[in-house]
This record gives sequence, structure tokens and C-alpha cells, in this order.
Amino acid sequence: MAAVCLCCFAAASAFGWGGWGHERINGNCVRGLPSPLREYFASKKAVLRKHASDPDAWKYDDADEAHYHYLDIDALEPYPFNDFPRDLEEAYETYGEDRVKTAGELPWRIEAYVQTLTEDFSDHRWKDAVFTASVLGHYVADLHQPLHVTENHDGQLTGNEGIHSHFESGLVERYGDGMVLQVSSAVYVRDVFDFCMKAVRSGYPLVEEIMEADTSAGQRAGGNEERYYAELHRAVGKAAERRMGEASSGLASLIYTAWVNAKKPIPPTKP
Repeated sequence: MAAVCLCCFAAASAFGWGGWGHERINGNCVRGLPSPLREYFASKKAVLRKHASDPDAWKYDDADEAHYHYLDIDALEPYPFNDFPRDLEEAYETYGEDRVKTAGELPWRIEAYVQTLTEDFSDHRWKDAVFTASVLGHYVADLHQPLHVTENHDGQLTGNEGIHSHFESGLVERYGDGMVLQVSSAVYVRDVFDFCMKAVRSGYPLVEEIMEADTSAGQRAGGNEERYYAELHRAVGKAAERRMGEASSGLASLIYTAWVNAKKPIPPTKP
């Protein structure tokens, strides 16, 4: 298996998309925003990027933070997850609170941050809004990482140990400069939970594809790290590029949604 072939490789970051990827996703969301949000957030792009990985750092001080970054939904429901509860308390009642926390609470974290961003806009707390949008972007990016929505998140169930960091960090950091993220114009999201579940359902089928790519790349690499990543990129590089673009587009839509819900306050035109 690939994990055997790659056991001597240096470990990449275990965080969603790695720091480089999170910064790229946050920064690119600006392209999907309408005026006057686009101009304001473009002037704050450095802040969006700077705080893109803050929630990963929070894990070291808050034991509860980690389970906000993923949803191992197949540990709770079979694909396509049509019966998955939309309410967190209902999920606790259905599966048990401990089981839900173990599987992760990512969609509800995103809902909470969209609400916080709406309140920031409503109260004209524009500096807070940029920070909140930065953090929201981290969770939206995690949502679009296929290995954040499966119990087999590191290939540990299929002999693909290590694939999590290989896919989201090693691959992206090597080939990211050549990736062109397609960012769609922001649209109003009527139901944030449904938005999250659509992202889960569209990403989940990629899990098997990524595992197969890892196994094949490990076999072809013959223990050579760069050859492994070249093979992995050939097989799933476009999938990573597409999902990162979808994350940027999704973040733009959620920022726009919070702004609309706050009655479209006008951003400040001066620093």
C-alpha cells in the first residue's frame, strides 16, 4: 500500500488544505463578491489570508475546537445522507451527543459564523466582520475537503495512512501555483445547512477516488517522494483545484448572504 511505500516521507501539515491552501481560498473569495463588498474586502485581503488558519491554532487551547473542523458523516448515516438531521439537538437525540461530537459538528459551526457575520454587518463592526469572514472561510474550506467528511479521513481503514496530509498539503503546496481556482459570482444562500449538505454530498464520492489514487501513486513511485506527488497530482490534482475553487465561491456566497440579511450596510470607504 501507499502508506508502506511512503513511510520515510516527511509529514506535511495535518490541517485542512494546509496553511497555504487556506490562505489561497480566503483570498480568492473576493473575486466572487459584488460591489461594494468586493472593493472593501479586496482592500482587506491581507487580513483574510492572515487569519485563514486561526481556527487550527485554537485547537491547542480548546479541546472542543477540533470537532468543528469535520463531519465524519458516514459514521452516522449511509450515503447520500438524506436522513441526516438538520438540527444539532436532534442529531444528539438521534445518535447520542458523544457520537456526534466524535463525528464532528462542522455544518453547525458554519451556521453559527454566518449568524455572527450577519450581526457584525448589522452593527457596522467592519473590522470584526473581516475577521469573522476569515474564520468562516477556514470552516468552509474544511467543508470542501473530501477527507473532512468521512470516517476514513486518513485512509486508516483502507491501508492509505497519511493520505490526508498528502492530499491537502503536500499536493497543494507543490502544485498550487499552477492551479487556477474558478470562483463563481456570489449567490444568496437561503438555507445554510442545505448549502453545507450539498457540499458534503458532492465531495464524498471523491473519497474513494483519492484512496485509489494514493494506492496507485505509491506503487508507481517506488519510494520516490516527488514521483509519488507527480502521480497523485495527475490523478486527483484537478479535483483538489476544483474543490478549492468551490470553497472560495461558497465563502463569497455566505459573506454576501450575511450582508443581505443585515440589510446591505454600506462599507466604509476610508481605512
